[in-house]
Amino acid sequence: DFDEFQVAVFRPYPLICYGVIALWVAAGLQLLLDRLHDTVLARWSERAADFSRADWAVLGPGALVGLAAAAMVGASAFAGWPANDRSRSDFVERYVDVLLDALPENSVLLLNADTTTPLGYYRFVEKRRPDVTLYHLQGLVYANRLYDPFMLPAERPSALDRFVSSTESPVFVLRDADFYPGERAVRHYGFALELMKKGTPNTIELVRHPRWEQYFLELLDRQPADRWERALRYELLYRYGYYLGLVVLSGSPELLEPLEVLFERAENCYPCLIRMVTTLHDNDVTTSNRISAWLTRAESLHHQVASKSERARLPFEQGRLAESVGDIATAAVRYRQSHTIYPHPLNQAGDALRRLGLAP
Repeated sequence: DFDEFQVAVFRPYPLICYGVIALWVAAGLQLLLDRLHDTVLARWSERAADFSRADWAVLGPGALVGLAAAAMVGASAFAGWPANDRSRSDFVERYVDVLLDALPENSVLLLNADTTTPLGYYRFVEKRRPDVTLYHLQGLVYANRLYDPFMLPAERPSALDRFVSSTESPVFVLRDADFYPGERAVRHYGFALELMKKGTPNTIELVRHPRWEQYFLELLDRQPADRWERALRYELLYRYGYYLGLVVLSGSPELLEPLEVLFERAENCYPCLIRMVTTLHDNDVTTSNRISAWLTRAESLHHQVASKSERARLPFEQGRLAESVGDIATAAVRYRQSHTIYPHPLNQAGDALRRLGLAP
């Protein structure tokens, strides 16, 4: 689906088409200039003293066309300059600074997806945090590779686990634990997770990180300039919503009480709300009063969602809540609504309908 996120990701691709058009425009302009030189301008240079009305009749339309074209280009540049002048935009730079500066010395950072590309620029071009080593989880992008990119996907987890076990550096991933193919214990700081050398597999230790807590509040107030920034902001808030959902799941007063101000602010943020609800539902928590309140609040913030997959998530979670309390009729309606919005195999609403004995 060519939704807002896909438009942001694939925005550079039409440049190829624009480039081809520009070549043809340049060739056409050169042809016009050559003909103009061979006719009017050549005669004008020879007979400049007695330039006739007939000459003006030939040159006049061409000059008007040139002036009109220059005016159109100038007006277009003037109108588009405020939206395209990014010299004062520090959205990405701020994100990279907060992330890299918070990592311990000599850390390893495992990356995935297009939105991590700016980290490579600031690390290798701007030379920020040269002690931090970047790897791509698919064996792509960077020259240093954890494994051959053609390695079978089934073989990658063991190769990655061997690397994590052998390195003395702390190893971090940016995405939620399910994006890491191994089964290690992790330490979750909010915007990144540390893969532990030891510990019970598939366990998560929650750790407060004051600077990332402050950055989360900053993100809530930050207004992105374009689709790409909106997509990155949405992903970061969604990621932190997972952390907040785990805090609720832990029931730890040492975490819940000091983070209450973050929960109050998160209740005005759709990606945070829906990710917190998903986290609780995925861990079989269905009786929390917060789930119902969060879903009601998320419904009023549905305008913040850009993609079909995310728009479909709200009715799906509403269906899960209804099914958990035995309201099968409402659950079926919500599941079908979700499937209609996003009829994709990745949408679990189809499986939920089949589980209820209904066709998607």
